[in-house]
Amino acid sequence: MRMSETHMDDPVFGVLVKERHYGLWWSGQVTLPLPLPGGATELHLSPEGERVPSEARREAGRAALARDDAARARLETMLHDNYEEVRDDLLEMDDPMFPEPPDISTPDAVWEHVTLTYLEIPEHGNARGRYFRLGFECDWEAEHGCEVLFRDGRPVQLTRRGGTSLPGWRDEQERKAAGGTGT
Repeated sequence: MRMSETHMDDPVFGVLVKERHYGLWWSGQVTLPLPLPGGATELHLSPEGERVPSEARREAGRAALARDDAARARLETMLHDNYEEVRDDLLEMDDPMFPEPPDISTPDAVWEHVTLTYLEIPEHGNARGRYFRLGFECDWEAEHGCEVLFRDGRPVQLTRRGGTSLPGWRDEQERKAAGGTGT
């Protein structure tokens, strides 16, 4: 692995650049095995206090980059369920400020209405499992978009963008902030 203070050629993630804006974040481009226009998306590795990505992050990255038809089908269903929930709310509002949502009849049709904006592999701390997040802009949720948390390659939670946290990680951070040991 070649590396400098600002660039790294990682065996899993490829070329990574240290973000000046965020300081410690490493960023790059990856292509995920999803039926999306363009295919490539931003990759972000949030600060973990390590000079190179940990093996836990690389394992999470391998899961994100692997083709998994069952995980993709589950992701489609989660996105479609979110669409139906938001669509019903928008239709009930009858407010000209909110455009009428698109008609998406089946889960596999969501790909025409989403744009993948990032893959983030967050700090793992002592969380069990390997986590990553995918962020999407959605035609039915233009204001917020959505974010899907994956554990061990499987989608487990969908929220508005920026709303997911790792089980165990947030609790550990809160204990440390309160003066606890985080164990």
